[in-house]
Amino acid sequence: GLGKGGVPGLATVATATTVLTAPSDVPGGLGYAVALMVPILTIIDVYAAYLHRAALDWNTVWVLLPTSFVGMVLGQVLDKHMTDKGARLLVGIILLGILTLRTWKDVLIYLFPNWAIRNQLSG
Repeated sequence: GLGKGGVPGLATVATATTVLTAPSDVPGGLGYAVALMVPILTIIDVYAAYLHRAALDWNTVWVLLPTSFVGMVLGQVLDKHMTDKGARLLVGIILLGILTLRTWKDVLIYLFPNWAIRNQLSG
């Protein structure tokens, strides 16, 4: 919840924590943890959109919705073919990729602040 509330990077930590604490001795334990998290996060998103509906950039929302559904379908397909160990590895690789991109962005902002401002790379 705090990651969605404006604390940068906390959502990534929450995802990693969920993956690490999901029961590994139960077959499909990671799937149970994700099945618990996704509806909660979806409700948070819908409620936030409702609260800020006047300020929403609807063009962005209409771009993100279909890609979100594609991601959910892809997740379901991968879930059928991956073991928990493979899924944990995939999540780790994705999180490392996010960390790498975020670090690279911060380095660019630090080294080239004028360029970052011109290209709206801050934040």
